[in-house]
Amino acid sequence: MTLALRAALTDVEENIRSRPGRTSLAFLALAVGMAALTAVASLLGGLEARAKGIVEELGADVFAVLPEKSGDVPPAAALRTTHAAVLRQNLPGAKVCSVRLFEDVPAGGERRVRVVAAEASLLEVRPWRMVDGRFLDEQDVAMRDRVAVAGETVAAEWGIRVGDSISLGDGVFRVAGIVRIESGALEAEGSHSSLLAGGRMFFVPLSVDPEWFGRSAAAGEALSVIFARAPPGERAEWAAGLVRELLAQPDLGAPSISIVTADSLIARIRSLQSAIRYTAGSVALLCIALGGATLMSLLVANVRERVPEIGLRRALGATAFDVASLFVLEALLLTVAAAVAGALAAIGLLGALRSHIPAPIRLDPALAAAPLAFGLLAGAIFSYWPARLAARIAPAEALRNE
Repeated sequence: MTLALRAALTDVEENIRSRPGRTSLAFLALAVGMAALTAVASLLGGLEARAKGIVEELGADVFAVLPEKSGDVPPAAALRTTHAAVLRQNLPGAKVCSVRLFEDVPAGGERRVRVVAAEASLLEVRPWRMVDGRFLDEQDVAMRDRVAVAGETVAAEWGIRVGDSISLGDGVFRVAGIVRIESGALEAEGSHSSLLAGGRMFFVPLSVDPEWFGRSAAAGEALSVIFARAPPGERAEWAAGLVRELLAQPDLGAPSISIVTADSLIARIRSLQSAIRYTAGSVALLCIALGGATLMSLLVANVRERVPEIGLRRALGATAFDVASLFVLEALLLTVAAAVAGALAAIGLLGALRSHIPAPIRLDPALAAAPLAFGLLAGAIFSYWPARLAARIAPAEALRNE
């Protein structure tokens, strides 16, 4: 550290100590603004992470076709395997998978689990990966084999390994593999249960006779959801629009449908982000502006009180830049300290209340970057006029003031 900088810091420190009331007021106003800014950045970062997670868990070009419900009333008609066949025929290059869900299936003793009856193409549609063993294949479906693939979460909880036998409903299935299903964003968003979020489920071939769960064979055509991956080079929204037109044909007897895409799931998140950005962000900037105005009034008062001192400095050879830098340095130190204090206070408070806040929160050291940047910017902006005012004071003016 040079002697000039050390002397400047000493001067700033003495000046702050000599005016604790004014300094504390400016510091507090800036710290509140920086804390608000940190909270906004944390909320926006958490929402962005959740939106990214939803896209990764569902698949950017994947969409789900669901029978439309009216409130709690189930749909009058059901999706069927014939409807999935129509989509395969008219969406060349697309991957289509029929899925039937069985909720609350007995799995031995008091254990209950969700069972997903699916085609072998499910792993080509959803972005999951195998941890051990294999997924369902075409032979399993063709031969109606009683094989199952366990979600990683339930496999870990129950100590299931590849090759074990598991009781599902009235049937016994051999575990052929364990699949990792990324979980978190879809579940946290409260998405439709048919989107297969979470790892506590088993997958069995769609062709297995539903009598294993006490269902008649006539129920074998009904589907809970049809998953599809758009053809290469096409957006999910384009393919979803075509699906609506195809299933709207009267002779197909399809139910009214709703189509879920990654974009439709994150639309609410984007709306919430915009609301936070324009409301809470405006409040944070207003707090910083008020803190900056308080800081500027403090510096202007300091300039007026130190006119004789400034004139003496100029008479002894100090340049206008030397005088101005004293006030700029004081403002920067104060705003940076307020930024650090505000950011740490906000991070601590958000961490303590994280479980009670109905929104995703991102807490990491990078959050301090925004308040620090705004602190430096605010210090530079709001110290410009006082510093310029001080730099223009001449020795003669100081003598007249004296």
